[in-house]
Amino acid sequence: PADAAALFAAFAKVEGLEARFRQEKKLALPAAPLLSQGRIYYLRPGYLARVVEQPEPATLTITPSELRLSGRDGVETIALDQNDDLRAFVTSLVRVFSGDQAALEALYELAYTAQGPAWDLTLTPRRPPLTEMMRGLDLHGSGVALERIVVREPNGDTTVTTVEKADPARRFTAEEKAALFGIRS
Repeated sequence: PADAAALFAAFAKVEGLEARFRQEKKLALPAAPLLSQGRIYYLRPGYLARVVEQPEPATLTITPSELRLSGRDGVETIALDQNDDLRAFVTSLVRVFSGDQAALEALYELAYTAQGPAWDLTLTPRRPPLTEMMRGLDLHGSGVALERIVVREPNGDTTVTTVEKADPARRFTAEEKAALFGIRS
């Protein structure tokens, strides 16, 4: 995409997505990075599921109304309409996938560069509480394929997620929508 508007227009056409991910959290303190891997699923108009397969199974699901965390200790659900600050933070990536440039520009300064099919998009929070949660969100991709996500935290920690084998034409069955996103028909 030649500019940010073209990138968001391309993302806005994506109905569903599935990809493998490998995530490395680098701590500011000297310690070995924390590694995890699994799958990411996206479904328009605002559903995202991050299913960790290793080192320990866990799922984070974002819907238009809630954040659901499930793992060995059970399920925790947080209503997003009760917490605007949390909603702004956790839905940032969903807004990228849905092509919602206007919502992102209300919360972040956007910087976009492209060279051929490769592009970089940096989201820098405009004000608290987002500035207290992260310094920035750096996205790198090619075409409509997101390849790397870097979250830079105020304390110096960074989380680098490498996205592989992305399928931006993924369609979900009714059973998959129920299992992954909690959507019941």
